[in-house]
Amino acid sequence: MRVLAMIPFAAPLIFTGVSAVLVAQGSVVAAVGVFVFGMLVLSIGDHVLRPKIIGSSVELPFLWVLFGILGGVEVFGLIGLFIGPALMALVVMLWKDMTETAATETTPDVHK
Repeated sequence: MRVLAMIPFAAPLIFTGVSAVLVAQGSVVAAVGVFVFGMLVLSIGDHVLRPKIIGSSVELPFLWVLFGILGGVEVFGLIGLFIGPALMALVVMLWKDMTETAATETTPDVHK
């Protein structure tokens, strides 16, 4: 399960499959429990823990890291988990540099 959780959308398929088998065996309550618990754990890991861990290393706010992860996985697949936040950090750094440069160029120098 640990390996399949790294593949985008593989873990929900596994939880759904296990829940379907449990329903087929007549254990509806267990099926719902497995599905809800699995999705809850996966959701917390994907949307809270992973951005916190990656965000602390690249010094980006939580929301920017989340966008970087989701966009990276969408565009690059599994390797996008690492490329997405790195590209987001690059974009934020360039944005800050451009806005600071533009602000200093438009500010009149009164010390001349």
